[in-house]
Amino acid sequence: MNVHDNTNHDRNIIEELVAYLDGEVDEATRERIERRLAADSEHRQILEELRASWELLSDLPTAEPNKLFARSTVEMVAISAEQDLQLFRGQLKRRRGWNYGLALVGTGLAAVLGFAIVRTAIPDPDAELLRDLSVIENLDTYVYADNIDFVKKLYREGLFVGETGDEH
Repeated sequence: MNVHDNTNHDRNIIEELVAYLDGEVDEATRERIERRLAADSEHRQILEELRASWELLSDLPTAEPNKLFARSTVEMVAISAEQDLQLFRGQLKRRRGWNYGLALVGTGLAAVLGFAIVRTAIPDPDAELLRDLSVIENLDTYVYADNIDFVKKLYREGLFVGETGDEH
């Protein structure tokens, strides 16, 4: 019976026997395989063929790795790592650009919003002066007037520059 003719054998049995030969099975599995080997001559035959294959493999000369192969492999890994690094740096620069842009837009919006809040929350100290500007400009006239009715009459006559004739 040939190990390579595994149409009659379960591939799992061969894999299990290979692991057994390599010492890669746990204690319970090793004991189960050894019981099966003691009871089943076909199983023992498969194990002997696998063992013979292992011995033939050990007789083959080992190939020394070519230094050029190892060097070129390392260079390929280094080039790949450099390309990955460049890609990462490019993505990082784009992210930084977006972050700076968003920070700039956020700062601008905060400044506009802050200005609007301050403008509406704090009264303009000059607004009262602007409202009373006509009084301030005509203060000399008011000082010489005997009463308010006389000033109102002058106002209605349009004597004050930039004033309309309605009474306040």
